Amino acid sequence: MTALEKVLDALREAGHPVTRSGDGWRSTCPAHDGENRTALAIDPGRDGVLMFCHADITCKPEVIARALGLTVRDLFDQPKTGDPRRAELVATYDYVDENGELLYQVCRYSPKTFRQRRPDGPGRWTWSVKGVRQILYRLPAVLQAAAAGQTVYVVEGEKDVHAVEKAGAVATCNAGGAGKWRAKYAGPLTGAHVVIVADKDAPGRTHARQVKASLDGRAASVRVVQAVVGKDVADHLAAGRTLDELAPLDDGQAVPDEQDTPGARRVRSQPLTQITRRRRQYLWEHRLPLGEVTLWVGHAGIGKSQAAVWLAARVSRGELPGELYGTPTPVLYLGTEDSWEYTLAPRFDAAGADSERVFRLYVENEHGDEEIVSLAVDLDTLREEIRATGARLVVLDALLSTFGSAKLTEQGTVRRHLEPLARLAQELGIAVVGVAHFRKASDSNPLHMIAGSSEFGQVVRSAIGFAPDKDADDGSCILSLIKTNLAPSSLPSLRYIVEPCGVQTDEGLTDVGRFVLLGETEQSIEDVLNREHTTAEQRSEVEQAAEWLLSFLESQKDGWEAPRAEVVKAAGKEGFTLPTLNRAKVRAKVRHKSGGFPKTTIWIHPEFATDSDDAQSSHPRETTAETTGGETTGDDWTDQQKQPDEESSAPQSSQRHVSETTEGASDGPTGEPITHSDKCAVPDCPAAPRRSCWTCADHMAREDEFTEAA
Repeated sequence: MTALEKVLDALREAGHPVTRSGDGWRSTCPAHDGENRTALAIDPGRDGVLMFCHADITCKPEVIARALGLTVRDLFDQPKTGDPRRAELVATYDYVDENGELLYQVCRYSPKTFRQRRPDGPGRWTWSVKGVRQILYRLPAVLQAAAAGQTVYVVEGEKDVHAVEKAGAVATCNAGGAGKWRAKYAGPLTGAHVVIVADKDAPGRTHARQVKASLDGRAASVRVVQAVVGKDVADHLAAGRTLDELAPLDDGQAVPDEQDTPGARRVRSQPLTQITRRRRQYLWEHRLPLGEVTLWVGHAGIGKSQAAVWLAARVSRGELPGELYGTPTPVLYLGTEDSWEYTLAPRFDAAGADSERVFRLYVENEHGDEEIVSLAVDLDTLREEIRATGARLVVLDALLSTFGSAKLTEQGTVRRHLEPLARLAQELGIAVVGVAHFRKASDSNPLHMIAGSSEFGQVVRSAIGFAPDKDADDGSCILSLIKTNLAPSSLPSLRYIVEPCGVQTDEGLTDVGRFVLLGETEQSIEDVLNREHTTAEQRSEVEQAAEWLLSFLESQKDGWEAPRAEVVKAAGKEGFTLPTLNRAKVRAKVRHKSGGFPKTTIWIHPEFATDSDDAQSSHPRETTAETTGGETTGDDWTDQQKQPDEESSAPQSSQRHVSETTEGASDGPTGEPITHSDKCAVPDCPAAPRRSCWTCADHMAREDEFTEAA
């Protein structure tokens, strides 16, 4: 596993959304509050992974790694030969004034980056346009067309301008695309017949509103149109359409802001007699409903993505048991976490997919660069793409990538994103699969383990979980329904493996994983998680300390026994507290003996203890220890009195004072049975004020030394 893969997996398992950004990734910074979903930049480096936190420039990679449970060593790979990939300049767009003088350039790079620069002497550039006059692209042509009362197309990007010019018309745009329009840009368009071409997304429609508002009273006429095919005018023209075929948007009026029309909303009611009853249909019989969003959730590396590829491949071939069995059907697949060239396309080949029916899903922005689909702004164009391709399955891998900069910590964020998607699925009769991750924390309920927000488990009507079966000899895993409001709850789980498979690529043979179903199983994902969760709970700190204690005594050269002081010191180095160690002694049934001057206590492995061990001195505190079934010195006496172990041989009183003593227990100096209050935090000698008994003080002094050493 590469350093980059380690970091990405650690982020996902910790519940931090990871999204593609050019050749790298963006996520929340685990060393901060997680509010900024793009604060942390993760990029591949020549020798490992590069991380930079934009929220706090003092946040160092080692701090980020530590927050993820990684070390600095985990951030590095073996050194590789060759130079790291550099951004390549692919196009320059000259912004010249009315006299043809170059004021500045917009430079487009691959991977996607846009920078602006201004000339600074012959052959030199300054990478800043601060203080430079901002103008429209192709300004001389715009002024000439406006003076002649001709038509000028206002588009979002330079690429669109060139496409319109190639079609024989005059076009312009502002630098920076949508949201960067200035009121002064309307001046050169005075007298022109302006056609505003809105990109088919929310920013594009907002941009069109801004442009139209600035042109009112200046332009001879203003129309707002949009592409019939694709997202923008470049797509429209590339598809063979003409400028005359651009579709009017709202009859040439400004694009309406839905939130500005409260009068269109009205609460209504409908009798059940008017509601058509329909039969629930399944893309995958009883497991994957049509018209719904289904979560596909499990830990990283469990095979969720391979399973999604297998599913899409079966649908493309018409081989999935369900409504579309026997009918090869198109699929839209959004893959944000793996390379299409190196991973996803070869996986589809290994799965036997029909490559003509599997479509890579992505967004192209106004500059012609690719972005990730955003559920907040791209549902309209997603609907059009689904209709255009005839897809009945849409896979979003990973689902969190489509949430953009939304704050999952805010109540209702998941609902605001998933409910419109569910309505789209119902409207078009498609199945949507959203691939999500389990967080690291263990829980017996898989719906509580979904990373990001607990709302995921509440909003979706169907969810399929993936988990490894550590008891399986063949290394297989289990998938099963973990939530369904639609299918029979008795549906059996399925067992699967991900096996290596060789695939022929354009550059030779490569190995990928292939998802293979093995059949039904009586086990469920809940069974697997419950088993793991129970094991984690039952293996308490006391039990761990008991195991360590026995092992420590077994390692002693002097006959499986050791002085108590050495045991306490070694336990402190292992991170066990004194109360935990004392309870572990009882749990492990370790015996002890005391003697000599100064008195020394020896702890003995139970298999080598004799009947004479556990002998008590005549000191009242130590005599009372017989009632607890073990040796007590210092604070551990109170700990055992307050938290008796179930394996202790003597009964414990639930009252405030211990008034029962075993046979042979000596009385105190007053002749009364020895009693101690549970309230005592330190030993209290019945014969004298606290800390005045030399024996008690001796023990307390030794335990104070242990506390300081720890």
